[in-house]
Amino acid sequence: MASTFPFAAIVGQDEMTLAIQVVAIDPNVLFAPPQSIEKEVVRVLDSFGKPHSDTTQTGPTHIFNLGHGIHQHTPPEHVTALVETVHRHSKKLRSSP
Repeated sequence: MASTFPFAAIVGQDEMTLAIQVVAIDPNVLFAPPQSIEKEVVRVLDSFGKPHSDTTQTGPTHIFNLGHGIHQHTPPEHVTALVETVHRHSKKLRSSP
């Protein structure tokens, strides 16, 4: 699939004391089998590294986004696979040393 996804926009203030990475994935990925969706989500999240998890100060984090929304014929269970994988893998990244 020749696409510009994923992409990120980094927004910051005062030398990156506050930053957000907007992680987008091609919504056509949702037509692949759930195992492929999970693999792509993990690849995209891993490409941004460990998210900020120190609650005592600000730092970079991410927002996971579908680049152009969800097509009306997307299987709902594929959306579930995406959301559950984002939650599970993000939590794993935040808790790893």
